[in-house]
Amino acid sequence: MTVPPREDPADPEPSEGSATTTPATVNGRYLIERELGRGGIGVVYLARDLRLHEMPVVIKFLLEDSTQNAWLSRKFLQEAEALTRIHHPGVVRVIDRDRTPDGQPFFVMEFVKGVALRSAIRPTGLDLEFAAAIVREVGQALNAAHLEGVLHRDLKPENIMLETLSNGAQHAKLIDFGIAKVRDSRDSAPTELGMLAGSLYYMAPEQLLGEPASVASDVYAFATVAYELLTGRRPFNPDAPNQIAAIPQLMSLQRSGQIVPPQQLRPGVSAAAEALVMRGLAFDPAARVADARQFGDELAQALRGAGEPVPSVVTLRPSVPLPGGTTQPSLPVSQPPARRRAPLVAVGAALALGAALSLVYLQSRSSPAVPPALHEMPAAKQSQAEVRTLTYSVTLQRDPKKPPIPLVGETIVSAGDRMRLAFTSQQAGHLYVFNEGPRPAGAARNMNVLFPSPGSAAEFGPGLTVSAGSADGFVFDRERGVERIWIVWSRGAQPFLDAMKRYVNPTDQGEITDAAHVAALDTFLRAHESPKPDVAVDNVKKATTVSARTDVLVSLLEFEHQ
Repeated sequence: MTVPPREDPADPEPSEGSATTTPATVNGRYLIERELGRGGIGVVYLARDLRLHEMPVVIKFLLEDSTQNAWLSRKFLQEAEALTRIHHPGVVRVIDRDRTPDGQPFFVMEFVKGVALRSAIRPTGLDLEFAAAIVREVGQALNAAHLEGVLHRDLKPENIMLETLSNGAQHAKLIDFGIAKVRDSRDSAPTELGMLAGSLYYMAPEQLLGEPASVASDVYAFATVAYELLTGRRPFNPDAPNQIAAIPQLMSLQRSGQIVPPQQLRPGVSAAAEALVMRGLAFDPAARVADARQFGDELAQALRGAGEPVPSVVTLRPSVPLPGGTTQPSLPVSQPPARRRAPLVAVGAALALGAALSLVYLQSRSSPAVPPALHEMPAAKQSQAEVRTLTYSVTLQRDPKKPPIPLVGETIVSAGDRMRLAFTSQQAGHLYVFNEGPRPAGAARNMNVLFPSPGSAAEFGPGLTVSAGSADGFVFDRERGVERIWIVWSRGAQPFLDAMKRYVNPTDQGEITDAAHVAALDTFLRAHESPKPDVAVDNVKKATTVSARTDVLVSLLEFEHQ
């Protein structure tokens, strides 16, 4: 079936003659009128059900490009399954699910007459009585989803409709379960380890950390929405120039609990309501309200002044452990000035792995695309991680007419020397290698991508050997000082690090030229330097093995460049 081209109608409600293209009929039943919107997975149309008195419906198709991606295709099918499971007036209903004669999957949902909650939010916030009704209804609907094993994972004002009922009243209804996680799904998607999906400013800290979403993650997004309903603004507002740079800033703000209390922005908000919202925004998932219905009901009660439910005290200012048992607050990312330096150049393309890892960054309808995540592993959970182990060998060729020299430990390198790195492990994981070049006093930190490259993947399996560099290896330039090789061996994918391979091109030659990206990479490495890996050297095999009980192992090699 061929669907009409995209339109951007100003009025989302159905109207006679509103389509500007030749209508198409789906399976002889649904007459498509016009497009309502599209996101990272599907495109949504307003249609009429010809079998039910031309009742307006919404029909969603999988984007043609998405059919080539197994994860996207499964998520599309899971959305219909999720909505079929949930029976609640606060969640949009699925009416039909089928395929067109040419095999395009689609499903049909009820048409929600009304507007998105986003359009109702004012700079000073909503009327408190109205806000109370909304949070109560959203809490009940979200809890109904959770009871059926469905996590929304993208709750935000754009995905909450204010449905206009026959008597003129408005009722909150959840829509867009496109990236929902469905327990025991019949259409289970491939593993989502390391996958980042959602809307950045509503994502819980654990989602940004790359950990699995939970009921507490949806409660965090719910609390973010509630804060916005009361104050007209989000609780965290990074001022970074782009979303990639905003991620470490957002993480820092979340860790430190730097939230303006709602009463400072809206004096009419009660102390009990403020305490509940702040509890919902706790960094630690275990410190949040237990479930969405409890959060919504208690907040609605506090906003209406019917009693003063006081939640337990929550500390919103966790700190970052340092060696020796001391702590300090995590710091925001600095923005060092950009500086060009002839990078450690890879001569020839890096050897590709057998299978490339496909990373998907979803763009939710009506929201900007979410950038790759800057992962951090909270120190409190390191002790629960398995021991990660990586073995590597280094060879250095000083004279092209002579064979390379195997190295163990650190050594002195000179301009023109060529280095090759080979890695192997008995575990599956994701490998990233960066070079930090010599930095004169006062100069910005200089980072280069050594592995992976656009032609290779970070992921490799047990027993395989990966070479960072071609047969010719990497060549050192003439800038003297300390050359540092940062090795990252991660249990799961690190989308932020994967995105850095964009700099492996003829122009940048592997140098990370965006100062914000350098700063974010610096933050990542600092966050994972601890615990320091144990190092074992095999002088016979000329190989070094590093290991640590952590999900993200970071090891550092240093060479004196003369």
